[in-house]
Amino acid sequence: MNIKQWYDRVFGNNDGRFTMQDLPNKAVLIVGIVVDILFLFAEYRVWTVGHTLTNNVMLALGFVAVSSLPFYLGQIAYLYNRANGWQQGIAIGMVMMGLGVSAYYGFADFLLANTIAVTNSIDVTLDTNSLFAVAVGGTVALILAGLLYILIDDEIANTIRSKRIEGKARVAEHELELKSRLLTKLQTVRLQEDELKKQYPDDYEALQAQFLAAAKRGANKENPTQGSGNTR
Repeated sequence: MNIKQWYDRVFGNNDGRFTMQDLPNKAVLIVGIVVDILFLFAEYRVWTVGHTLTNNVMLALGFVAVSSLPFYLGQIAYLYNRANGWQQGIAIGMVMMGLGVSAYYGFADFLLANTIAVTNSIDVTLDTNSLFAVAVGGTVALILAGLLYILIDDEIANTIRSKRIEGKARVAEHELELKSRLLTKLQTVRLQEDELKKQYPDDYEALQAQFLAAAKRGANKENPTQGSGNTR
């Protein structure tokens, strides 16, 4: 497959020929690819800012991630075919956050090397602490937005709701099983006691009186330690 055939299959109408008339058929795809590539080039400025501030490759990549991930994830999240209105709003917010952070770092990259003189008495300067604050705040915002996007998804929300109902049902079922087991045990004990009364009526009453007397003595007996633990 040569380059013309490939372009015809991807961007054209797959008729074996790629002409200028084929381009409008994939206008949305072309615009999306161009925008994403342009944004990717803009991320070089973000990388420069992060590397200048931290002098560390991994930390600089963190700056890039804060601006690029929201932009690309927001697009994917918006195109999700079962996204509800809230999820689409979060997706748009993620894209806007990515653009805003990228623009802020792009402008900061220029200010790191230059000071813009607005007037003779006013200069535009840069507070480097704000760059770290944006990186940390953007990371937290992205995580929270992602978690919220997941939790408000209709399918996941229904699954969570179903699991909670099932959990409550299991608790109620366990409670009923426990009550049934205890009632069965109590009934067995009561029947055994009734059988003892019938089998040993006189002896049972005498023994029961001794139990009651012992229980009464135990209830009325004064604590010999007086609560101090000392019997003397």
